[in-house]
Amino acid sequence: MALLALVAGVTWFLRRILPAGTGSGSPRTGYEFSIEFSDGRRRRVEGVVPRTAYNAFEDVASLSRVSGRISCRSDGRLDFSEGVPEPVRQQFQNAWWASKSA
Repeated sequence: MALLALVAGVTWFLRRILPAGTGSGSPRTGYEFSIEFSDGRRRRVEGVVPRTAYNAFEDVASLSRVSGRISCRSDGRLDFSEGVPEPVRQQFQNAWWASKSA
């Protein structure tokens, strides 16, 4: 049992100090989802959204009080409805890229 705790501790420590091993430089792939916001509040979610991205998206939406839809294709690209202004789209993109390493 002590050996298991030691291995888990060392693994946790190494994951914290070493850079992420993905190294691909691309956004998350394999997720398909759609989130609809109205006046900065989530109205509908379809599909599976990674928790870190979901939390960041809700923060961006509430701060900008955006109304519109954000969706993700299976290749990792985000699509936006016309109601989402360009600066807010960039914030969503940044949150999506940042969630890759979280």
